[in-house]
Amino acid sequence: NECLVDGVPKTDIATAIKNAQSLDPEGLKRVTEFTDGVINLLWPKGDEPGYTLPYEKTKKLRFRPGELTIWSAASGHGKSQMLSDASTDWVHQGAKMCIASLEMSPAQLLRRMVKQAGDTDRPSEPYIRLILNWMSAHVFLYEKLGKAGLEQILEVFDYARGCFGCDVFILDSLMRLSVKSDDYYGQQDVIERLVDWVSTREVHLHLVAHARKAGNQGAR
Repeated sequence: NECLVDGVPKTDIATAIKNAQSLDPEGLKRVTEFTDGVINLLWPKGDEPGYTLPYEKTKKLRFRPGELTIWSAASGHGKSQMLSDASTDWVHQGAKMCIASLEMSPAQLLRRMVKQAGDTDRPSEPYIRLILNWMSAHVFLYEKLGKAGLEQILEVFDYARGCFGCDVFILDSLMRLSVKSDDYYGQQDVIERLVDWVSTREVHLHLVAHARKAGNQGAR
């Protein structure tokens, strides 16, 4: 009405209405925009994104993009061993991976993966070369032992994501990220930043976090 009083042409008013944009805040959506996602969760078609574990009893467990998985147990209980075994199968499923093992050298890590991929304790030299050549286009290792800053790790991960298309990341372990075992606020900050990182990159990150063994002094 104010435009009409001020003499604004009706054609200009109609054009402004036609080209008007919503002022809804970013992230505010109608529920119908999530219909396909809800249906896929309740009635998966078998082609949903993500990777499964190579064990028959865990086939319903899927590691999807944009999520973080924490593998937690006492040291020596097989967290890294199981992740290594699963990694060789994720390569078979088509994953591209970047692994930052701050606790094991690349040669030691690959020694275990080669044995698992080849299903033999002592693969021959030609078989080792064959397996590593098969893995080379899918697995990238960040060679770093000891303490590392989170920014340093994420910078490498971002490069692996952007340059090589990596969609699965393994970080072993939380305690190597210059965060003390009793610094719970520091650990919380790391987890929150990692959750933000995976959600914006649409990747899956597996984080190893050692827990104290039951009965240890100071254990909770």
